[in-house]
Amino acid sequence: MAKGKKRKTTQWSPVCLWGCPAIGIMIGVFADRSYIASQVSPQVPPHAPPQVPPQLPPRVSPQLPPHTQPPHLVDKHASCERWSTMGECKFNPEYMFSICEHSCERDKLAHAQYTKRCPLPNPSDAALAPDQMQGVFQRVLQDFPDLEPEQLSVDPPIVLFHNFFQESEIHAFLKHGKGTYEPSLGVGVRADGTIGDVKTSIRTSSHGWCNTNDCTEDPDVQRVVQRMANLTQTHPDNSEYAQLVYYHACETENASDCAFYKEHNDYIDGDVIKEQGVRIYTLFGYLNDVEEGGGTRFTRVSPSPITVQPRRGKALLWPSVLASTPHKKDDRTNHEALPVLAGEKFGANFWIHQHNFKSPHARSCI
Repeated sequence: MAKGKKRKTTQWSPVCLWGCPAIGIMIGVFADRSYIASQVSPQVPPHAPPQVPPQLPPRVSPQLPPHTQPPHLVDKHASCERWSTMGECKFNPEYMFSICEHSCERDKLAHAQYTKRCPLPNPSDAALAPDQMQGVFQRVLQDFPDLEPEQLSVDPPIVLFHNFFQESEIHAFLKHGKGTYEPSLGVGVRADGTIGDVKTSIRTSSHGWCNTNDCTEDPDVQRVVQRMANLTQTHPDNSEYAQLVYYHACETENASDCAFYKEHNDYIDGDVIKEQGVRIYTLFGYLNDVEEGGGTRFTRVSPSPITVQPRRGKALLWPSVLASTPHKKDDRTNHEALPVLAGEKFGANFWIHQHNFKSPHARSCI
């Protein structure tokens, strides 16, 4: 096919929000910050009761220091705490402050404490402005022929680069990932009632991080990060540290020992009121050929799902947000990592935010 042309759930686990050593608020999120991204739920309409994904387990109530607890207020719905962490007090205030007054007032107090330590950037400094996305992807297709871009979907835009990585870059990421892969656990409530690592039903792969000086200062790694920033017209510091992933094989797709990541979105609801802002783009790179299975499947694109088979040196780029309102999630880019049926799969995840990620990360403000 010619270049540039179009080719034809869950559980939650609480972690800390608002700099929890001082405040102690919990939200559902993976240890790698991807669990809220896995929540696949419909958008909440304005001025209407927020909708609840089915079969959610009971939440553990977060506790604030006594001086930050809103007095004499009550929540009238069991999901108020979760809705408030999703930003519903801001986006749906009429309903939320009548039904979830305690959670909304508590979060208002916590947010004030967070912003004292972690000042929010000017929204006008966001990397992606409304209605700018189309131009970004047009430039990707026109100005980088050496990367061999192919447009798999126009709306939402999804681009496959057939020649993204150089061989030395692939070797670098594989080298830095070796010996670091651990099961992709979530953070949640253990049987003894304490908070810690727990298994999750939607993700059974393994991963490590490129967040040590040995990895981040590697010239091959830096070249990839700069290339990605150039493609997306963002600053390199807007990108999270690369997550290096590994999937082992299983005999059949439904086998109990399969490695997979079921349907999810990389957008994290709580980031909309954080210093780094929301994730706007994902770039996923393939570091080896996979004999069978292991594809990346976009489950909600029209007219039918798209599956990309892993091939060494290729990479995918897609948005997590809507072009017109780039702080809101685009459910159409929900995707899943299919089980590997023969061989093994190595990859690298890069998540790009609206604002600087690495600075708030260093100050425990994410």
